Amino acid sequence: LPSRHTIKRLIVKEFEQKRDIIRIFLQNLPFKVSLTCDIWSSIKMESFIAITIHYI
Repeated sequence: LPSRHTIKRLIVKEFEQKRDIIRIFLQNLPFKVSLTCDIWSSIKMESFIAITIHYI
Protein backbone atom coordinates (compact mmCIF):
# COMPACT_ATOMS: atom_id res chain seq x y z
CA LEU A 1 0.00 0.00 0.00
CA PRO A 2 1.19 3.54 -0.70
CA SER A 3 2.05 5.73 2.24
CA ARG A 4 -0.33 8.42 3.46
CA HIS A 5 2.02 11.04 2.00
CA THR A 6 1.85 9.40 -1.42
CA ILE A 7 -1.95 9.21 -1.25
CA LYS A 8 -2.15 12.86 -0.23
CA ARG A 9 0.17 13.90 -3.06
CA LEU A 10 -1.87 11.92 -5.61
CA ILE A 11 -5.16 13.39 -4.39
CA VAL A 12 -3.81 16.95 -4.48
CA LYS A 13 -2.39 16.37 -7.98
CA GLU A 14 -5.73 15.01 -9.23
CA PHE A 15 -7.62 17.91 -7.66
CA GLU A 16 -5.32 20.47 -9.28
CA GLN A 17 -5.70 18.84 -12.70
CA LYS A 18 -9.50 18.77 -12.48
CA ARG A 19 -9.60 22.33 -11.12
CA ASP A 20 -7.55 23.55 -14.07
CA ILE A 21 -9.80 21.76 -16.57
CA ILE A 22 -12.90 23.35 -15.02
CA ARG A 23 -11.24 26.78 -14.88
CA ILE A 24 -10.34 26.66 -18.59
CA PHE A 25 -13.84 25.44 -19.48
CA LEU A 26 -15.48 28.29 -17.56
CA GLN A 27 -13.11 30.90 -19.00
CA ASN A 28 -13.99 29.82 -22.54
CA LEU A 29 -17.76 30.13 -22.11
CA PRO A 30 -19.34 32.92 -24.19
CA PHE A 31 -20.97 34.32 -21.04
CA LYS A 32 -20.04 34.92 -17.41
CA VAL A 33 -21.07 32.58 -14.62
CA SER A 34 -21.38 32.81 -10.88
CA LEU A 35 -20.78 29.81 -8.65
CA THR A 36 -22.29 29.24 -5.23
CA CYS A 37 -21.56 26.42 -2.84
CA ASP A 38 -23.21 25.19 0.33
CA ILE A 39 -21.93 22.39 2.57
CA TRP A 40 -23.83 20.91 5.48
CA SER A 41 -24.36 17.70 7.45
CA SER A 42 -27.53 16.04 8.65
CA ILE A 43 -28.37 15.06 12.20
CA LYS A 44 -27.14 11.57 11.23
CA MET A 45 -23.78 13.15 10.27
CA GLU A 46 -24.32 12.58 6.54
CA SER A 47 -22.37 15.14 4.53
CA PHE A 48 -23.89 17.09 1.65
CA ILE A 49 -22.59 19.65 -0.83
CA ALA A 50 -24.60 21.74 -3.27
CA ILE A 51 -22.93 23.59 -6.12
CA THR A 52 -24.96 25.86 -8.37
CA ILE A 53 -23.94 27.83 -11.43
CA HIS A 54 -25.90 30.91 -12.47
CA TYR A 55 -25.49 32.66 -15.81
CA ILE A 56 -27.02 35.53 -17.70
